[in-house]
Amino acid sequence: MRTACVCFTERGAATAEKIRSVLGKYETNRFTLYTKRREAAAADGFFFIDDSLKEWTRQRFLDSDAILFVGACGIAVRSIAPFLMSKAEDPAVLVIDETGSWVISLVSGHLGGANALAREIAAGIGAQPVITTATDLNERFAVDVFARENKLFIGSMELAKEVSAAVLAGRPVGLRCADEFVPEGRFPQELSLLEKNALPYKSDEMLERPILGINISLNERARYFEKTLALVPCCTVLGVGCRKGKTPEELETFLLQVLEASDVSIHSVKKICSIDLKENEEALVLFAEKYGLPFETYTVQQLSRVPGHFSTSTFVETMVGVDNVCERSAVLGAMTENEPGKLILPKHAQNGMTAALAVEKIRLHF
Repeated sequence: MRTACVCFTERGAATAEKIRSVLGKYETNRFTLYTKRREAAAADGFFFIDDSLKEWTRQRFLDSDAILFVGACGIAVRSIAPFLMSKAEDPAVLVIDETGSWVISLVSGHLGGANALAREIAAGIGAQPVITTATDLNERFAVDVFARENKLFIGSMELAKEVSAAVLAGRPVGLRCADEFVPEGRFPQELSLLEKNALPYKSDEMLERPILGINISLNERARYFEKTLALVPCCTVLGVGCRKGKTPEELETFLLQVLEASDVSIHSVKKICSIDLKENEEALVLFAEKYGLPFETYTVQQLSRVPGHFSTSTFVETMVGVDNVCERSAVLGAMTENEPGKLILPKHAQNGMTAALAVEKIRLHF
């Protein structure tokens, strides 16, 4: 987590240093201290803010996961107001008073993780966390927290709000979970789980089913309730083979068609994989960049050792040294803890391009 912390007084600086001692101990955290006090910057390892606080905040919205203001709420609110976009985009914003007595989750409590961060900081410096989100206060299931913790894409923020409102009001909310995903933990009593063999929604046949519900699957268009909130796990690997010189437009069209025909959302794709001979293939590189996906490649030896039954091609083996690229790279890319991924779409070929889909094994934690 990239965290930026700003303070304005000498006492605030001491509190900021306490926070650094709590968050900075984790290697995965990048914690940076800033100050508007020039004398503090040189002596205490703080970066001096030479620009206006407004401009500093603008930059932190672009490069930080969390912004901490050690000072008054008014300063924080006025600083962030011009840059707020949505709960799905904004970083976590917290305010800590200069004495370190209160840690206030101000913005992005759920999706941005501000609530959890407030509790962590408060526990570390002996402060009181201030959490104002209704589901937390009432100890109810929060769909956006569940989605964040399980790395699920939320298909509609409006429907997510409706789910939270229904949970708080005690209205029924359904849940359908695709067979490949295993729910673990204490199942929320606010949700009603559909049976494993539940059919998609039909208005004239399913009057007893909740009107509003959640569907966890690779297909964000699947409808199991009259109003269905899609939660899409990011666990699919797209294995790709590509003849040299294919244009980016050709490959993108082909891959999107494969996903659509398979009822697999682009939001479920975790990465794309291929053989190392294709690591600089323009069409593959540009597709990965456009959709923000990692692009991994494997050697012939790595692909040859992937266990399983795959379609074979003597021509491909003659050209690259292994009998199948797309299926083997998809399964290898979806491997977790030495367990190969599950192939859910065998090789699909078109005009010198091939694609296959594999899904990694994941468990959903409540």
